[in-house]
Amino acid sequence: MGKSKVKLVAAIAIATVLGFSLILGALPYMLKVSNIQTPTPTTQTTSLPMSCDMPYVLISIYKGNSKLPSNVLGYVRDYFKQFIPKDQELSVCIIPWNSSMLQGKTLRAYPALAIKAENVSKELMDYFGERIGENIYIIKYPIVVDLASRYNVPVQYTYQAKAVLVQGESKYSRLDNQTLANKLKDLLSLIAVANVTDITLDNYTNYPDIEAYPAVLYSSNMNLSEQLPYLKQYSGMFLVDTKYALPLAGLISHTLGVQVYAEIHGKKPEVGVVIGRNNTPVSLIVFVDLACSFCAKLINETLPKLDSLVNEGKISVSYAYSPSPYMMREHALLQCYIKVTGDSSGYVKLIRTLAEKLLKERRTISESELKTLMNSIYGASLNYTELDVCANTTGTSIVKETISEASKLSITATPTIIVWNNRKNMGLIIEGYLPADELMKVIEAVSKLS
Repeated sequence: MGKSKVKLVAAIAIATVLGFSLILGALPYMLKVSNIQTPTPTTQTTSLPMSCDMPYVLISIYKGNSKLPSNVLGYVRDYFKQFIPKDQELSVCIIPWNSSMLQGKTLRAYPALAIKAENVSKELMDYFGERIGENIYIIKYPIVVDLASRYNVPVQYTYQAKAVLVQGESKYSRLDNQTLANKLKDLLSLIAVANVTDITLDNYTNYPDIEAYPAVLYSSNMNLSEQLPYLKQYSGMFLVDTKYALPLAGLISHTLGVQVYAEIHGKKPEVGVVIGRNNTPVSLIVFVDLACSFCAKLINETLPKLDSLVNEGKISVSYAYSPSPYMMREHALLQCYIKVTGDSSGYVKLIRTLAEKLLKERRTISESELKTLMNSIYGASLNYTELDVCANTTGTSIVKETISEASKLSITATPTIIVWNNRKNMGLIIEGYLPADELMKVIEAVSKLS
């Protein structure tokens, strides 16, 4: 399978079956696949079964030069064939936006894709946004406009909108630069599936109940939220759901080439094993998986350089486990080590030793190896029975609760760091590894907010 086909299949597969748009769900993931490059689109004819009259048809709808190239149609067809009865062919039909097949319907964006089908499975229905007539189903617009943008196909929108970019308090969640903001027009149009004609910068103090920044609001005389579940009604406008604050900040950061972090206000996530004093000005909440090499790098290289801040009572560090399913048991045991022993210094030594082993040996540790390491750190008095009982009950529950909390914040990768100002009840979410000097700058900036 070629690189471009891998990219397209992965993109479609992650799409709306996950419950939210490809744009806010899959795009941050796809941006990390740095070895997959966007190929130059081609209009060269490929060997496709071309017919508009077959029972099952992939329909490509174009307007002017807003037209998906034939090689992309081939990849899309190959993907959707899995939902078509095995004894049927999925042909391809290319029609203009004003074709009689569309019965006078003006679509929200071009290019568009549709599927003509006699019978539609539940799995296939998940990809559709609206129906024309008896058997033509328009594929959800976010999937197609995102696909078009990947292959440098211009998108024409029939909806118009204006956007407000609501900035946070921290310098890491603000632009304060109208020129930069204007560079977001293509991205914000893509998210709204509407032509964004104007972007206004505003301050979080005017929208205190949103509680996640930067936030994006749209105004339009059209119902932008139709088919876009991530757009919510807000005071006569449309708000990008704040549960997607983290991927939204990532998209803005990637588009502009500047560092933008999601800023959240409200209640601090109470998860993880806390190392440090109570009531510190700043808390770090570190979501990690001890099978993750960048988590190990963070634990072994970055966090030790913050020990002086912990010892001075300036920060506390919470280790919140969000592991792969096959590592649940080991993380539950780690959660229980501190509960059974109360040995916080031994706990820090334990996880740093585990991180060092992962970096050196390039493998995860087994349960028996973990218990042996615990014993070497705490001593022979370690109560394995109590440890196992805790891991089977409390420890597993805590890890599951941590995973749930991560999901609420749209945290999908480890490591992820929350730098929380306890006086202000707000914090920044940082996805990925940071060296100590960069993390120190963020801590300093957050601590100075008053």
